[in-house]
Amino acid sequence: MQSSQQLVSKQLFQVFIILFLIIVALVVFLLMLFGAYSATETLGFMIIATYLLVAVLEVFFLFIVYRLYQ
Repeated sequence: MQSSQQLVSKQLFQVFIILFLIIVALVVFLLMLFGAYSATETLGFMIIATYLLVAVLEVFFLFIVYRLYQ
């Protein structure tokens, strides 16, 4: 019972991380779109790409854990 509770809490944390990364990438995109992002455009695209890549990796890891414990 203890391990299943830990697994659920870890999966919920992974879902939270995925949502956070997507929201940050969306906010940076919107700031760049409306010209409020004062850094370089390349840095903005790198932030978006990095955060979305990490979010995709987290989804992949979440899928692996889900399939292992199904």
